[in-house]
Amino acid sequence: MIANITCDKEWRGEQGASLCPLKSKDYFASPEVILAHNWVFCDACRDARILEKTKGQDLIFSNRVPSWIQHEQGMVEENFVEDKLKIKRNKKKYQKKKREIDEELRRMKDKPLPDKKALHVLVKSGLSKSDALSKFVDEKREKAKKIKKSEVETQKKTARDHMPWAPHIHPLLKNKVSVLNRLVDHQRYVAIASNFLNPEPLLRYQHNRKELQMMDNKLLDERREYQKIVSDYVLKKKQTLFSCSDKAVHYVLQRLNKRRDSVIGRYGNAIYTISSENIRNNFRATSVPELVQIFHYGHVPKVNFPNERKRFAFSNNVDEINELFQIRECEEFPLEKDELAITLVMKQDLACVMCASSAVALMHKPFLTDSSNMLIPITVLERFDDGYRKKICVVGKPYPESPINHPTVWRRFLKYSVKAAIYPKFESCNVISSQCAQSEFKNQIATAKCGRFESNGKEEPSSLMTNCQNEGDILSTVSIKNYQNYQNNKQHESENICNDLLSGIMSDMNAATPSLIYGDNSVIYDRNIKELEGVDLQKRYSKFSIGGEFILIRSNNDGVDSTGNSLAITQRAEYAAEFGAERLDEEEWLRDYFKCKFKGASQLIRLRIHSKELHFLQKERYSERNLTINRDDRRRLIEERTYRLEVLLTYLKLLESGSYLLRTTDNGNMHILPKLRHLSDESIFSGLF
Repeated sequence: MIANITCDKEWRGEQGASLCPLKSKDYFASPEVILAHNWVFCDACRDARILEKTKGQDLIFSNRVPSWIQHEQGMVEENFVEDKLKIKRNKKKYQKKKREIDEELRRMKDKPLPDKKALHVLVKSGLSKSDALSKFVDEKREKAKKIKKSEVETQKKTARDHMPWAPHIHPLLKNKVSVLNRLVDHQRYVAIASNFLNPEPLLRYQHNRKELQMMDNKLLDERREYQKIVSDYVLKKKQTLFSCSDKAVHYVLQRLNKRRDSVIGRYGNAIYTISSENIRNNFRATSVPELVQIFHYGHVPKVNFPNERKRFAFSNNVDEINELFQIRECEEFPLEKDELAITLVMKQDLACVMCASSAVALMHKPFLTDSSNMLIPITVLERFDDGYRKKICVVGKPYPESPINHPTVWRRFLKYSVKAAIYPKFESCNVISSQCAQSEFKNQIATAKCGRFESNGKEEPSSLMTNCQNEGDILSTVSIKNYQNYQNNKQHESENICNDLLSGIMSDMNAATPSLIYGDNSVIYDRNIKELEGVDLQKRYSKFSIGGEFILIRSNNDGVDSTGNSLAITQRAEYAAEFGAERLDEEEWLRDYFKCKFKGASQLIRLRIHSKELHFLQKERYSERNLTINRDDRRRLIEERTYRLEVLLTYLKLLESGSYLLRTTDNGNMHILPKLRHLSDESIFSGLF
């Protein structure tokens, strides 16, 4: 410290600020030194007095600020203004962004969680899955009530007499209270169940099936009691439910007798017996019947279903049905005289040819509405083809062995009543040509190998008629490609285009040759299809694979709907419609499934009809590929019946030429009986009953 004082003294002498006894705290000054101190010459005292008088202001530029300071201050002010404006602008952007974020957060807060997430949150809160699902549905329902429609749509009110048939509440059920006592629960159950009746259900929510299952579990005991009440009421009822008019019985039996007359004769003991027990023991997993090829599409009618949302009743007028479906039609186009079917069996080397009704009858056992065992005529023909003798097995239409019950008669009559309603005019304008049917079936039959022609369609219909009528026997065993080149110079394909436009009127006017049949690479016969005897051009000829065998199926076309889907239509009479729809028997379900399969349809339509008043109650639509989904038991049952038919085909190959009768029994056994040539031979029963 003494060194610092010495250094300051050498530089400023006695004026050094460090030597000021009043300001310096470095050393202790005596009173004599303080009195001797001259503040005028002291740097520290001088600076203190100047600072006290000027208060820190500049003495040189007292009236103005120096230029360099002004410049610096100007830059600072400009930067400050710019920064202030930038902050203001950023603040506006921030506020705008904040408003957007707040609005988005508000929307996210108001937006409901996904269904699975909402259910997960409810389950995490301590509720069980069923309770969480019930609470979730209630919350959805409350939110739906709060939504107000901005525009009120005027709804058309249906008159009371036009509303669909609905059952009255039975007196036995008036004092019963359901577990689902709220109307909204009942409506939701019906809505979900109706949704699953569609061929492709619209699953708006993934938990629909779980919700339906939850309701079914709640209603389990209630349904058992309900079924007991209904069964007791039906059994105690004096008047039987299964009844139909005598005229309807007479009409149905006349048709069956016409079919039965063609196989009059006496038949001997069974030469082959196929036991259902042996089939079950030797059953091996096999495939279901598969459509391989369509040789001829036939005529496909357009179906117009009545509106199930309005009252509609099918006709029970037997005279009207008899005019549309005359009994003499049963004798037309017998299968054993169908030259087209016989030619296809020979050329394609098929096991047999049969009607779709016979194939379906062989796949199911008797049940309520098809009660009798069936008798199916079998004819084994011999033909020469390219110098070789070939056996052709023809399986005819089935008919019942024993008297049939009233539900069976009524089901057969309802089939024609439904046809009269969905094909109202039965005219050619309601028929689609076979060429148009090809385009409608091409999505479901990828392997169909039928002729598809293209045409510019520029010629007039009159020239088409001339060319087609003069065509004659022009076919020979040539390749499809060469034949198509030949036909490009003709106008046969133009007629097909006209048929599509005119709904088949040209074909009904005999203006053209029907569609031609092709094999794998060549024309399978060398004659015009119209010159073949016994050919029913209305029917469809298809090749099916049954296990390792191939057969030809001749079937009717039930038609296509407005969207172009091929349909198989079945009907079911509801004998207790006042209490609800009846559950199908497994054998009845099998009949519907194989009917859809052997008709080559993409969808099955089941119409439920009131048994007495014939009111249209319900239309069920099932996709063919979804009929067995998630049902392994039904899948196995189908495979077992397919294997049964495959075994039968192996026995049919062993038959010699002649007439036979296939007889089915209640337990599923099948017997093949030969027709006796002499009446003196021993026989067990006659083909006429």
